[in-house]
Amino acid sequence: LNNFYVFVSNTPFATGASLDDLINDTTVFEYFFTGEAGLEETITLNTEGRYLRIQRSGSGILHMAEVEVMGCLADIDPTGLRAELPISSSMTLSPVPTSTILNINYHFANESDSPIELDILDNIGRQVQRRTFTTDTFNGQVNISQLPAGVYLLRLQKEDEIIVKRFTVNR
Repeated sequence: LNNFYVFVSNTPFATGASLDDLINDTTVFEYFFTGEAGLEETITLNTEGRYLRIQRSGSGILHMAEVEVMGCLADIDPTGLRAELPISSSMTLSPVPTSTILNINYHFANESDSPIELDILDNIGRQVQRRTFTTDTFNGQVNISQLPAGVYLLRLQKEDEIIVKRFTVNR
């Protein structure tokens, strides 16, 4: 995979639209990836849209195993919960992606008997699940079998210690 375009649009792409048509369409956001892509690439785009199209700039076959698109609504309050959550590197989740049970491996610095709040947030920061555990009842697992496929944030809080980790549910 090399020298390709990423197009983003709020409306469906016209059937049969050529590469030149898309490049010249002022309602379509375009990003050109120069050179050869690695086995895994992250491309950060500051735009909004509902439709995505990836197209080579030249001839040949486009080979990709997976494309994952993540984002948030542009009108989310920047002072809201989503903006305040640092992603933790000290918490591990497995298996990821998952479909039924999510295993959580994290040790709180605070050894008190305070309750543990567990929240699961969807990709735009809405709370979709909340549970409260005592230190005795938290076994490091959460059942996520009722969640639809997508990207979520797991948030654990014990007193003033908050940790957050992203995970994916697939079906």
